[in-house]
Parts: sequence; C-alpha cells; structure tokens
Amino acid sequence: KNAVLGIVLTVEKGGCPDGVPPPTDRKCPSHDPKCGCHGPLMGKGMVGWAGGSAGPDFFVYSAHMDPARCAVGGCVATHWSHDHTVWAEVADDETWAAIGKLYALPVRKGGMTFFAKEVPISVGWA
Repeated sequence: KNAVLGIVLTVEKGGCPDGVPPPTDRKCPSHDPKCGCHGPLMGKGMVGWAGGSAGPDFFVYSAHMDPARCAVGGCVATHWSHDHTVWAEVADDETWAAIGKLYALPVRKGGMTFFAKEVPISVGWA
C-alpha cells in the first residue's frame, strides 16, 4: 500500500553544532573530511543521511517504537556521536504508523539491519 510520510526538512549538512568542538582523535575519510561533526545527536524521529562506503542511504532513527519506552526526540543515539547529517524529522502520527508497518517486513541482519527486499519509495509534493 502507498503511505504518505510526513517529514519536515530541518537541517543541512554543515559543521559542528553550537558548543560541540570538532573531534581531534578521528581520521576522517577523504569523502568526509568533517566526519563526526555533521549534526545534533540523533533522537527518535530524526532522519539521517549516512554517506559511508556503501551509501548514501537515509534512515529514520526509530529507537524503540513503543512511545511509553521512548518518546519522539528521546532515546538519544550517543553511540553515533555527531556522525550523521540530520536533514528531517518525522512530523506526525500517520507517519509513525507507516514506519510501524515497515517493521513487519522481512529483514536481513549484518552489522546493520536492512529490508530483505528493496522497498520502493517515491517523494512528491501535494
């Protein structure tokens, strides 16, 4: 079924967030000389861009889908530091419901979890 994802564009790739010094202990790859300093620490509902060697890919940090366990904006992913460019946030309950349906799809696991089959997504404006 088609689903409308309510995503609000919020942040462009750039330098470190205010008050966050650039990392001095990391060797950044040539394609990403400012690694470790692309945006805020991701909280539940933020949409990130991962360039890496296999990317670029976008992902929604969903943390725990149970809102009682993790509210939107909570469950900050400190383990990722400031590595991912945050470019949008999930905007509404309808979108969370669509994301919940994605959780029912088969996945394959490795270092990360991916859908077992490609999920086509189209972007448009109403």
